[in-house]
Amino acid sequence: MIITRRSFRYFFMFTAFLGMALSVFPISQANAKAGVSAIAMQHAKAVANQCLDGQWAEQRCLRTVAKSNFDMVVQYADTLHKAGRDDQHELLKENCAAATVHDSSEDFPAYAHKSAYTECANTIADIAEKTGTKPDQSHYQLIVGAVLCLSGDPRCQNIENQMQAYK
Repeated sequence: MIITRRSFRYFFMFTAFLGMALSVFPISQANAKAGVSAIAMQHAKAVANQCLDGQWAEQRCLRTVAKSNFDMVVQYADTLHKAGRDDQHELLKENCAAATVHDSSEDFPAYAHKSAYTECANTIADIAEKTGTKPDQSHYQLIVGAVLCLSGDPRCQNIENQMQAYK
């Protein structure tokens, strides 16, 4: 997958959103009462147990994030369906398929996962902007956080610190 200038623009726009979201809605166990979905909580726990402490490029972490992405994309497709936006399903499927591969016996390099996650996150951002129908924001933070951490972004430390509550 090729990351274009346009996709980087959206990626950075949404990483800025993530920074705001993390400061307003920090990832923590207490957020279960504040509207964080049960499935996002479940995946946050799995990601925290497999990825923190610099383990983001390890295959077990990459598969855990991909499983989270799979469930997020399925949920988002359902949300789009309920909003009458089935016209976006093919775009979502085409651009998020690689980011959701979690049960393959083949190991893919971390840079390939990062690229796939970025493409999927950007596609979801585009669809949300176009339709006004947003994904589960707490679940979406997991894919964006994974991209930041796989990119070596300094904000990864803040993400990891907040996700410690899930371990």
